[in-house]
Amino acid sequence: MLNFLLRLRFLVVIIVLFTFLNSLILIFLAVKRSVHAYGIVFFNLESDKPPGVEILESIDLFLIGLVFLIFSLGLTKLFLGRIGDEDDESNLPKWLRIKNFFELKILLWQTILVSLVVLFVDQLFEHEGTMEWNLLIVPVAILVLSVSMAVIQKYERHS
Repeated sequence: MLNFLLRLRFLVVIIVLFTFLNSLILIFLAVKRSVHAYGIVFFNLESDKPPGVEILESIDLFLIGLVFLIFSLGLTKLFLGRIGDEDDESNLPKWLRIKNFFELKILLWQTILVSLVVLFVDQLFEHEGTMEWNLLIVPVAILVLSVSMAVIQKYERHS
């Protein structure tokens, strides 16, 4: 039974491949949006959004693509073993030296928080003159996620 369960870990390969593909597609869409924003600035292309909003939306797409990329690399490291040719982790960047699922979760949590901050700034630029109460949903979510992450990290260190 244990051998059967150990073979199932290679299903993670499918998850990693599609998550990596999703990250590449999001990065492509972000590049496309950035190029369109540059076209608005330099070639006076038509757009219903200002170029600053287009650029902020592209940054948001880059960050979400980064979340998918980190997730796929983290799953590869945790479930499939080595990422590089060597066992030595000194060649890996510090943020990719993931030893357990908790560290991967915290890394993803931090990346999602940064994406939410960029999303909020994007919303501020988009609704520049018309501030409404529903714009407070994202900052409240950022606050709740930040506090909960701090509590979980403190609890994990003390256990």
